[in-house]
Amino acid sequence: MFFYQADFKTCIGYDVYIESSNQNNVMDKDFNSETYTVDESISDTILWLMHHQEIFDSFHFDVHTQELSVTHAAGVDIIRVGMFLNAKYGILVTSI
Repeated sequence: MFFYQADFKTCIGYDVYIESSNQNNVMDKDFNSETYTVDESISDTILWLMHHQEIFDSFHFDVHTQELSVTHAAGVDIIRVGMFLNAKYGILVTSI
């Protein structure tokens, strides 16, 4: 488990506590990168999204189905393992 404190320009600030499935792998990821490939770690995907809050409106994680959905300018996407997320254009662009 690890503790992450978010400090974004667009919000006052808040603390986030997320349990990572593989702590050693977390440190190798660049959450500030404009692109991200979704893997088995939902917590890492959420951290990447939190670093790019300007590209989406909201997200929802269903604990029963283990499904992450993101609402953004182009609609709603179900985020799945293997998807490529892109924040380069100021909106969330997803692809498989």
